[in-house]
Amino acid sequence: MTKSTRRRVDVVGVWVWAVMLALVALGLVLTVGPPGEGNSETASLMLIVLVPTVMGALLRTKVPDNPIWLVFILAGLGALLAGSASTVVESGPPIEPGFWDYAAVWFSLGLSSLSFFYPYLLLLYLFPTGRFLNRRWRWAGWFGLVAGPMLALTAAFQTHIGDPFADEPWSISNPIGFIPATVGDWIFGITINSLYIVALGSVVAIAVRFRRAAADERAQIKWLVYAGALFVVGFFDIVFEFTSGFIAIAGLLAIPVAITIAITRYRLFEIDRIISRTVSYLIVVGLLALVFVVGAVWLPTRVFGQQSSLFVAGSTLAVAAIFNPVRKRVQRFVDRRFNRSAYKAKDVAARFAGELQQTLTVEELADVWAGTVETSLQPRSMGVWLRAGEG
Repeated sequence: MTKSTRRRVDVVGVWVWAVMLALVALGLVLTVGPPGEGNSETASLMLIVLVPTVMGALLRTKVPDNPIWLVFILAGLGALLAGSASTVVESGPPIEPGFWDYAAVWFSLGLSSLSFFYPYLLLLYLFPTGRFLNRRWRWAGWFGLVAGPMLALTAAFQTHIGDPFADEPWSISNPIGFIPATVGDWIFGITINSLYIVALGSVVAIAVRFRRAAADERAQIKWLVYAGALFVVGFFDIVFEFTSGFIAIAGLLAIPVAITIAITRYRLFEIDRIISRTVSYLIVVGLLALVFVVGAVWLPTRVFGQQSSLFVAGSTLAVAAIFNPVRKRVQRFVDRRFNRSAYKAKDVAARFAGELQQTLTVEELADVWAGTVETSLQPRSMGVWLRAGEG
């Protein structure tokens, strides 16, 4: 294939994804409703559908040989179908169900959870190369190929189908069903519990891959772990209802963005700096909040029995005064753990300069350079090319 033909194929692919995105957005508006009509969940659902789809289209253009782009497309479409089905089933059992009512209830019962969560779990097994770590990890892929059709067929031929996640579970009679509802519930429960096993295995898989990876692949995995940490924080936010779930949605959207940055290697090694700054500011904010609470609330209450505006003003001035010193010390401490390359840069440069003063030949210079690079960056492979002299 010539360059012009390959470029033409890429352009066609971009237009195909653009049309797909337009259809996805149109489907969201038709099924859930436009964001401006008081439906606060519509904008979130549109982002959950569009962001992985856009990232998949971008990866298809940049790295078409990596199948992770297809997983992103499946994640976007799965979220669209799950959101559309939930809109129907949350309104309660249909009085006179039609074909689309049966289809929505069937998808919600059989494939909704699997289509929404499984693509993100599969990413942990495939990231960043697009292949499983080895043959022993392929069971996670076979799980989706077996569980999906099994749930779909069970829900399609179950005597009663409905919404098992509603506050008051309901079901409707299936005109083509012959599988008892108890059997269908048993199969559904086994599949969902098996999904937890897949989730646990995905964490183990990414940990094993990180342990065996070189420096560049470790940086890629750090991007994913950072986004995953945001999602975990958001999950606890949903459980304990601190906010309206904004952190969880932001974490879920950060996963495809972080994976795209890692695979395309856009400013790949900035992740150490990002992690260092995040941890540093979290510690600084926690320490300053503790100082303010002790000075403005605990101390005057213990001494005078009530709060005082004077102590509030003094605590505010104290927090402002110690902010920079605390930030610098915490940043220096955190860099030693999360940003070692920046922390050791001056030491590596000084040691390299000292060794250069003792070299006499080009071969010795190459050995010093190779040793410095291997110690500081730890590459998987390395080579030095020396031009042969005349004669």
